[in-house]
Amino acid sequence: MQIQITTEDFYEMVIENSYGKSFSIDECEVLELSQSTDFIFGKGTYREIIFNGVHIGYGLIDIKNPTALHFNLEEEESIGMHFILKGSILTSIKQFGNQLEMQTNEHSIFYSNGISGKANWKITNGMELFEINLSKSFFERYQTAFKTSFPKFKKAITEGTSAIISKQMGKISPKMLFIIKEIINCQHKGIYKRLFLESKIIELLILQIESLENQPTTKSLLIKPSEIEKIHYAKEVIISRLNNPLSLTKLAREIQTNECTLKKGFKEVYGTTVFKYINDLKMNEAKQLLLEGSLYITEIADRCGYKNATHFSAAFKRKFGLTPSLLKLGNHGL
Repeated sequence: MQIQITTEDFYEMVIENSYGKSFSIDECEVLELSQSTDFIFGKGTYREIIFNGVHIGYGLIDIKNPTALHFNLEEEESIGMHFILKGSILTSIKQFGNQLEMQTNEHSIFYSNGISGKANWKITNGMELFEINLSKSFFERYQTAFKTSFPKFKKAITEGTSAIISKQMGKISPKMLFIIKEIINCQHKGIYKRLFLESKIIELLILQIESLENQPTTKSLLIKPSEIEKIHYAKEVIISRLNNPLSLTKLAREIQTNECTLKKGFKEVYGTTVFKYINDLKMNEAKQLLLEGSLYITEIADRCGYKNATHFSAAFKRKFGLTPSLLKLGNHGL
């Protein structure tokens, strides 16, 4: 797949790369690339992880001026799993025939077989993008999951017609966010890294499909756009203070709204309550710490805000179906 991206005003070449060979490199090889860039419209970093049939990209960008980027993806077919962790992009894709907007905490899946268009980016500090592009042959091993839920999308892939799985974007859940971080921070090497990443990609793909299956048919947020920005900020505060979370009252004060609007808005934007969102993040972090094995269960319990290990173990078992001690001993896997 060859990609060309240029700015609208000056036609500065932003990206010109070919990922075709990345879909057919040695089976055990995992390539990792990282680059920092400084453009007219902003600056940022972009990391890539590439192995047979898979291209993973993670971008962190500061947009200092509203920017329109033209893109052209050619040659090899691919299925893209796209996640906007922070920021927003309004995209016009000729082959889709309409505009698509992805905002903070949204995800979707695209099938590309030669597409072109324009993406409008707003001023954003720390815009975060995460994407996984799969070769068609890689994806076909798992596309049976689309038979009943998204028959039009599967038909488009069969016919070679570029398409988006759903016009309605999905919400990024805490579990999705955790898996994305696992992928970005993976420390395995060689074939073990490839196998680990492939398993996480499949897990993430399943979560995307389930999320998109359960989306409402129309997008009709009842809260004001200004309040939505505050809710997104609330999520950032929650993540940054996960080990010492604010009360609902203090969190509402931090984002300059009231407690009622915070609770209602968070549920509407993220599809869950503030408490459950925090708990899911904590449990996923606890799982990772247990697998790493560097801390005692009592230490992890304390880190997650539990007064004693017994209450933590009960909550962990409700979440994952086994106790922390069993997971730590390595007798079971999740």
